[in-house]
Amino acid sequence: MLSVLATGHAQEHEVFDYFPSHGWTGICVEGSRQSPINIDSENAYHSPASAGHINLKTLGVLSQYTVFFTGSSLEVSFDKFSKEMDLSIPANEYTIGNSKRVRVGDMLQVEPLQMHMHTYSEHTINGAYAPAEMHIVTRVKRGQSDHCDSLEGGCLAVLGIMMQYKGEGYASNPALERLFSDLPEEEGPAHGVTHHGELKLDSLLPTFRSYYTYPGSLTTPPCTESVTWIVFADPIKISAILVKRHQMLVSTTPGEDCAYVHGGVCLPFREKTNDRMIQLHNGRSVYYVHDWPFTDATGY
Repeated sequence: MLSVLATGHAQEHEVFDYFPSHGWTGICVEGSRQSPINIDSENAYHSPASAGHINLKTLGVLSQYTVFFTGSSLEVSFDKFSKEMDLSIPANEYTIGNSKRVRVGDMLQVEPLQMHMHTYSEHTINGAYAPAEMHIVTRVKRGQSDHCDSLEGGCLAVLGIMMQYKGEGYASNPALERLFSDLPEEEGPAHGVTHHGELKLDSLLPTFRSYYTYPGSLTTPPCTESVTWIVFADPIKISAILVKRHQMLVSTTPGEDCAYVHGGVCLPFREKTNDRMIQLHNGRSVYYVHDWPFTDATGY
């Protein structure tokens, strides 16, 4: 799920069912820059500096965070940082608008909003889904772009982190396991599990930071086309157990497509996914940015 208001939070208590998403209206069906998309690595352009080179020094270190279930996905609220995020993105058509003072390639600082999980992945790479995809949602800070300041919700930049099963004899990403070690038993922020202690968000990044970038949208209504997507090419590892636990949360939560609800559980279980169907490119260019290993991406 990705539907963010100016406050940075998902729309309050609103749960989107993905199975009947063909019934979504407005820009969700009329837009030309919708997300997610399939990323074809052979047709991605190698990016010039002005097109997509982000400046990622650190995603920051959380000292307090809360994991809760929205009804569509597990979400993590960023309660407190002991080290602030330091990330800038280059200005593009989404962040410039009709501004006379922001130019293509100008670096714009962003601030963290939240992160959440999809099982299976929303994006595909070369036609293949991943078992899961994490979205770290950020927003261009006020004062960086007059155009973004004028938009409800601002301009967003979302980091998409693909995941693959860890395989026999391999360890899953330790930050992921720590993050979801204790899952909420009920829906809503009030029933979330609050963690204290440092968690380096950099630990959720793959060792190699090469990524694809393109202009896109929110992936649930209102599907606003204001998102700069940064999807990492390499995955991190996740356990099959964690994927299944998340799918069970998604499949058993009551919604409009439930035939019957008993004891707060949707029966029979719905489709065990919370990913939107792949959207058309409609002439958009996808850029590939090659980067060196990120030596900070291990441990805490």
